[in-house]
Amino acid sequence: MKDAGLAVGTVIDIRVQRDGPELRLMFPDKRYILFEPVREYAADIKLNYEDMSFDLENNALSDRDDIMFLKDVRSDDDGIVSHVVRLR
Repeated sequence: MKDAGLAVGTVIDIRVQRDGPELRLMFPDKRYILFEPVREYAADIKLNYEDMSFDLENNALSDRDDIMFLKDVRSDDDGIVSHVVRLR
């Protein structure tokens, strides 16, 4: 994106999970708006972006105007969310 001359003012990362290292390295001086509905990821996000300008929105985004529910799935006994599925 930088090589193509794309002017970036703000980085918007949808479903950031715990981190977006590629974007952070590419745009270390930009403002970030991060969307992540899984609240268990918030502490890691805040730690990973602590030296950057960011806003964290604990919301999911969708192309539908409807009420949706998220179900977190924990793949092992450590209690860490491995992925989230959308339920209608």
